Amino acid sequence: MSDLMDSLTRIPALPAGFEPSDLVQKWLVTLNSMRAVEEIDDDQTRELLHDLDKAYSGFHRFLKSESK
Repeated sequence: MSDLMDSLTRIPALPAGFEPSDLVQKWLVTLNSMRAVEEIDDDQTRELLHDLDKAYSGFHRFLKSESK
């Protein structure tokens, strides 16, 4: 997750408040606040997958809009 966030922050054309970056940042904070022995529960897993899918789609929409 930190590598993904690092990659997103290296793209200068991304606007401030870019939702995909915000979603990844939210999960990065959540996961970093957990102890090594903790696990996310089933609801968190579904939410993480949903947020990553939403971020992926949003990033691809951004790429398509930038290529026009």
